[in-house]
Amino acid sequence: MSAVSTRSGAAESTGGGHAVVGTDFYPTHVSGVLSTAVASRFVPGSPRRVGTCGDGSGTMHEVTSTSGDSSTSTSANLTREETRERSRHVEVLEYRVELDLRAARDPDVETFTTRTIVEFAATTDETWLDFLGADVSRVTLNGETVEVDYDGARIRVPGLHRINAVAVEATAYYSRSGEGLHRYVDPEDGETYLYTQYEPADARRVFACFEQPDLKAGFVFDVHAPAGWVVLSNARPRSTGPERVVFERTLPISTYITAIVAGPYHSATGTWRRGDLTVPLGAYCRASLAEHFDPEDIFEITRQGLDYYHEVFDYPYPFGKYDQVFVPEYNLGAMENPGCARSPSRTSSAAPRPTTSTSAARTRSSTRWPTCGSAIS
Repeated sequence: MSAVSTRSGAAESTGGGHAVVGTDFYPTHVSGVLSTAVASRFVPGSPRRVGTCGDGSGTMHEVTSTSGDSSTSTSANLTREETRERSRHVEVLEYRVELDLRAARDPDVETFTTRTIVEFAATTDETWLDFLGADVSRVTLNGETVEVDYDGARIRVPGLHRINAVAVEATAYYSRSGEGLHRYVDPEDGETYLYTQYEPADARRVFACFEQPDLKAGFVFDVHAPAGWVVLSNARPRSTGPERVVFERTLPISTYITAIVAGPYHSATGTWRRGDLTVPLGAYCRASLAEHFDPEDIFEITRQGLDYYHEVFDYPYPFGKYDQVFVPEYNLGAMENPGCARSPSRTSSAAPRPTTSTSAARTRSSTRWPTCGSAIS
């Protein structure tokens, strides 16, 4: 029997550029099983209660989601035995993920298109990719179109060669539960903000993948978004256009610590230097909170943290840049995705300007190099 737990975090009422493009249900690790039984408990497209969360003032909010899940089979659950077997036979080489978020501001649009090309070596004739979304429209294997065999949670891929390239074209849901690609509309100004949250096994709500942390690979993200939006990921942009950003390839990392952030975020930039190493720093919040934002305090604490970890590990910071994004309706204290950490923002633009101590505390929670560094192994 799979179990589901809830976590509480800061919540906000529901409501450019740099590199352009709910809350409480969490699967638990049960005897080594990554359980996502919650995915099968709701009717696709119907409103669902996903728990309650605090806003920092002692008030509890009920959070609901209208994004559906097509996974109604137990195949959404990944067992230790299955993932061990897959890991023995599959070595992932690279992911290329393309997301089209240009319609994200339209509240009537509940889905976005997602395309994944994953290259991998295999010593088995058959495997599967994980995906929890609206539908899968096309699958190709080594350039040949194959029959779509999708049960709502797994995409079966037979006929493998030693080296393979599988392309999956699909449709995924915007989230209101903090699982996958979360969409928030700021009641202060009506602006739309997006960010991903995957821990422990929700990258598959955004792109088809081998959703287990031991199957690491480099990722290249290609994101289409409204003109003028800030678009961030784990790596630096490789190329940018009016409505498109292609990011550099990441170091090998797990699926659940990849990240996409997109929207009209307010931004500030800085740098951290250590010897010959220069790391660009970024701090972001939504536009309605800009007057209360204190990026210099954030950067001061961040530099202190980077200095400290540089000394402790005697190893240079490996991720190229370090962005910190303060996001609404976040259901964790922080998530230290390599190069793109997230922390919860305040619930109202009327909140008082953060003091040095509170701002520093928030920054310390997201400046956790050990978590990021341990992702590469």
